[in-house]
Amino acid sequence: MFATIKSLIPEPRQASQPRNYVGRHRQPEPVPPVPAPTSPAPGEPDESAA
Repeated sequence: MFATIKSLIPEPRQASQPRNYVGRHRQPEPVPPVPAPTSPAPGEPDESAA
């Protein structure tokens, strides 16, 4: 019972690990790239057309 509870508690981050370290057992989740807006927002001139 105690071992099950202890396995759910994450270990503290080591100083050698980056802050967003998730562990070698997990692949980092892919971050979808933010699509660039195809049309300029109203009121903003398009710099590529200038």
